[in-house]
Amino acid sequence: NNAVRHATDGFIGILDMFGFEEPKPSQLEHLCINLCAETMQHFFNTHIFKSSIESCRDEGIHCDVEVDYVDNVPCIDLISSLRTGLLSMLDVECSIRGSSESYIAKVKAQHRHNPRLIEPKP
Repeated sequence: NNAVRHATDGFIGILDMFGFEEPKPSQLEHLCINLCAETMQHFFNTHIFKSSIESCRDEGIHCDVEVDYVDNVPCIDLISSLRTGLLSMLDVECSIRGSSESYIAKVKAQHRHNPRLIEPKP
């Protein structure tokens, strides 16, 4: 139906995802790449799955589709929350000229019950 066609119907987008060059573990760059990937995944989940299904339902279109996906907002919050996120805590630790050991101890104390934060095995 030409009445419902959009100008973007002929659009093809390509996203070049960085971060697959095997970075060394435990680097800030790797954390930022992971945050970017999680944020893009959340955007995709929200705007493709959730919004598309809701749009169909709002328009009265029978949409018998249920897409199961993991809500990754807790992971994004762990990294980027304003007061208790890993990046905010790192910023504070750097501003007081703290140490890696002090930062790790504070992260463990703040997020001890967070199932998204897993301590690596030695």
